[in-house]
Amino acid sequence: MLRRAVPVLLLGSFLLLAAGPLVGRAAAHASLTSTIPAAGATTDQVPRTVTLLFDGPVTTERGSVEVYDPQGRRVDQGAPYEDAAAGPNATSVKVRDAGRGTYTVSYSVLSEDGHVITGSFVYHAVERSGSGEAVVPDDGPRLLGSGLATVGRWLALVGSFVAGGVLVSALFVTRGGPTADGGRAPWSGGLVSARRLLVPAAAATLFGVGIALLGRAVELSGQGPWSAVGEVPGIVGGSWTGTVAGLRVLVALVLLVAVAGPVLLQKVPWLAAVGILAALTLPSLGGHATTSAAPVLAVMVDAAHVLAAAAWVGGLAVLVLTWSDEGPPAVADRARAYSRMALVAAPLAVVTGLARGWWITQSWQALTQTAGGKLLVAKVMGVVVMGALGWFHRSWLADRARSLAGLVTSLRTELVVGVAVLAVTAVLVDTRPPVEALVRPYEGVATAGSTKVRIEVTPAEAGPNEVHLYFLDAAGAPAPVDAVELKVSSSQVEPRRVPLATITSSHATASGVDLTPGRWKFSLIVVRKGEPADATIEVPIR
Repeated sequence: MLRRAVPVLLLGSFLLLAAGPLVGRAAAHASLTSTIPAAGATTDQVPRTVTLLFDGPVTTERGSVEVYDPQGRRVDQGAPYEDAAAGPNATSVKVRDAGRGTYTVSYSVLSEDGHVITGSFVYHAVERSGSGEAVVPDDGPRLLGSGLATVGRWLALVGSFVAGGVLVSALFVTRGGPTADGGRAPWSGGLVSARRLLVPAAAATLFGVGIALLGRAVELSGQGPWSAVGEVPGIVGGSWTGTVAGLRVLVALVLLVAVAGPVLLQKVPWLAAVGILAALTLPSLGGHATTSAAPVLAVMVDAAHVLAAAAWVGGLAVLVLTWSDEGPPAVADRARAYSRMALVAAPLAVVTGLARGWWITQSWQALTQTAGGKLLVAKVMGVVVMGALGWFHRSWLADRARSLAGLVTSLRTELVVGVAVLAVTAVLVDTRPPVEALVRPYEGVATAGSTKVRIEVTPAEAGPNEVHLYFLDAAGAPAPVDAVELKVSSSQVEPRRVPLATITSSHATASGVDLTPGRWKFSLIVVRKGEPADATIEVPIR
């Protein structure tokens, strides 16, 4: 097994090392840092351009930035464009003059790490005519696009894993089958004999990547699937993640051609092998691993995880799907050979998976308090179930006197769990990394005369925030106040009053306070026992 594994490992390492220098081109998860006009600001005249500034490169399509006038009508004109004059990573869109009032901006852009970043804010042209909260339009097309992208990723995962299972089976399990003289046929014979699995696997990979790309186009543009087809080339050429997706389409197409006919597959088996390895490892160049502190190492660990998981789950799929092709003795031999291979692949998948999990969580709180962390827990639970079933199957095969009749049913159960784990993975890939999504509220204390004010801002990130104000006396006990006023401002936003709701006489709160990244000044006027006092505190917003 080791002799046959060496060429595969060398080829996979070569592909990753060749692509390694390109990983540096990928950027971290981008965030909106500021806007022109600033969120919540009141301008002196009606702006004719809206600009969004991000802390990393983003890709936009027609419809990525939508602007609505005070009557709720679309007033953005043309497609968003890069605006170098406004600053690095600035995206602008022209706006039709629809008169004074409150305008709503809704955006959906693609970060270089493959995540779609969405949000909204308002600005007031000359005068306020609406509330300070953005009214987001119907988001149906973007939800459809997100669903298409997830289904496409799952389909591509299943297809590439089955293809990987065929390759692993050909190398380590069937090895082409026995010959008349008692030897072993070339490993390419294993590919040819499993062509009925390879063809649909390659087609599923190609179709899945295509559907995922289309879903991204729908999500970014807000258009229907048919209208969004024309936006796909812009995504492929406009972002690193899109370029990786384009390469995946090309690889899947080459793989489909390589396995479509038995003659080419028999004569040039390495073309199919390289195509399978590339289909499995390319996604690592456009995912979460590229945003880590050591991207090349993270990408290689990620790719090793995928290859090991494909050997485990894909090899299991091939074993189950070809179970009835031969008699019981041959089936038992193949099952035992697969079990030996899985005894290496499964631990490798687990170890590399734990390393990947730590990189994207880095804390127990991120694992338990974020959507990505909970999905990761669900994935781990699925892997534990698969491992337990696999050990049970290995014990079953060790007893040669035991019937194989019930084993296939149990193997199918393990395969179903594996497919479910791939479904969770497809969702996890598009979920914000837990370490970034972890809510870290800001807590601070300001002094207003004889009253201490404890301020909590959650999540202290760009977008809507919830503010809590707790009033305390010198001893730290709750202090009833008569009235309180809060204004927020930044270097780009003039002071604006924040409406407060009274929970108790010593606790006030505000929700939906829209803030952009940077340092915001929270200015308070607290009236206690008839005496007003001022307090100011700076709150950092991520």
